[in-house]
Amino acid sequence: MGNQVSTNTKQEKLFKTSKAIDRQIRLDEERKKSEIKLLLLGTKEAGKSTFFKQLQFSYGSHQLTANDRLEYRSAIFQNIYTSMQFLIQTLDQFQIPLEYQDLQTDASLFSEPFETLGPSFYFNPLYLHPLEQLWADAGIQKAHRLAGDDGLPYFFDKLQTIWAPGYIPNNQDILCCKEQAQAMNMCKFKIGPYKYKIIDIAGEKIMADDSKKWLHCFDDISAVLFLVSINGYDKGTLYDPNSNQMRESLILFDAICNSPWFKSTTIIVLLNKMDLFLRKIKHSRVTKYFGDYDGDEANEEQVIAYFKQRFQSLNRNPQRHIFCDYTNALDGQLIRQVTMTVFNVIGHNLDASSLL
Repeated sequence: MGNQVSTNTKQEKLFKTSKAIDRQIRLDEERKKSEIKLLLLGTKEAGKSTFFKQLQFSYGSHQLTANDRLEYRSAIFQNIYTSMQFLIQTLDQFQIPLEYQDLQTDASLFSEPFETLGPSFYFNPLYLHPLEQLWADAGIQKAHRLAGDDGLPYFFDKLQTIWAPGYIPNNQDILCCKEQAQAMNMCKFKIGPYKYKIIDIAGEKIMADDSKKWLHCFDDISAVLFLVSINGYDKGTLYDPNSNQMRESLILFDAICNSPWFKSTTIIVLLNKMDLFLRKIKHSRVTKYFGDYDGDEANEEQVIAYFKQRFQSLNRNPQRHIFCDYTNALDGQLIRQVTMTVFNVIGHNLDASSLL
């Protein structure tokens, strides 16, 4: 009799455990239906971290406090210090003389590696005038053009503001601040009936040679957002100045778009840094870097259409259309317009797939 009671008790426990597991599975399935998981990909120069921060500013529930903003001060000083170091090194590399040789003393202030400086050096008044003088020098400006770092002028053009007592970085400062990339960042927000989870993978982690090591981890992704620096059609990469940013993006996109893990996934290409591209297209010929372009060199719409077609042509799934749009990650209003279009495309594709 005792054995029978014990057996019944065990069966009841197993039954309750099974029901709890079934209930959890149903809850997980319901959650997955209402949650859209997006993977943000692109090469290091694509501007993904800026795009990701814009999404956090526009849709994220967590708003930066004054203390959060103050933490960016050291990163902004590091951006300015290491950028000037880089420009001075470019002078040496290309044997470019400073216009005013008496600035050599100012240049020597940036000879120490940033890592050896203590916090007491951050925003030291000792650096302000030398930075202004060096940035205005014709030799440094020539080095800047050769270096091709489009983000440099932002902080150098507002040095007085940054060095002022009580300076607190604003949203635009934070967007323009380059930080040490984490392997992965995640942002969650809700728009209408859908909850969005966006996962940003660091650019150096997703180069084509390494992509197969991690792609299988994201087989439940609803869509891939692939960012491209359209401004990089004539620029080398940070890893190899003799390479081409746009071609690196095309190689990586080919690997991701045609991966078995994403063969039916919605993929959206966003051509980023449009503001820089529109200025550059007036003096930098596309055919010098892409010989098969046969459109009008100065017609930005034709050039944009050409690069859209280059990405779309890599898709080997005839049942899937690669949606392409353009954006500027520093423009919050444009980002909101583009992302709403993107979310509508994703929602439409999810609704269509649920009917199959």
